[in-house]
Amino acid sequence: VTVFDPRSNNETMVWSGADPTPVGSGMGVSEIKFTINFKVQRVKLYLKSSEVRGWNEIDAVALIDKDGDTQWAKSATASSTYAE
Repeated sequence: VTVFDPRSNNETMVWSGADPTPVGSGMGVSEIKFTINFKVQRVKLYLKSSEVRGWNEIDAVALIDKDGDTQWAKSATASSTYAE
């Protein structure tokens, strides 16, 4: 997971690791916690989908701020897809 500083557009890695949703759970919500010292308007997710069997997808992405307010993604683009 990376975020972009809106002032400089620098990309900063804020988390790396295995998906916290258990393998075989069918579905779930993966909560990734991180702290940064600037406002974020852009987030990028890097996935290794070739390392996970079966159909995998992300349905929604949100950020939860320090006050507990949820900010849902307004748009998204994918660098690859299995869609037709």
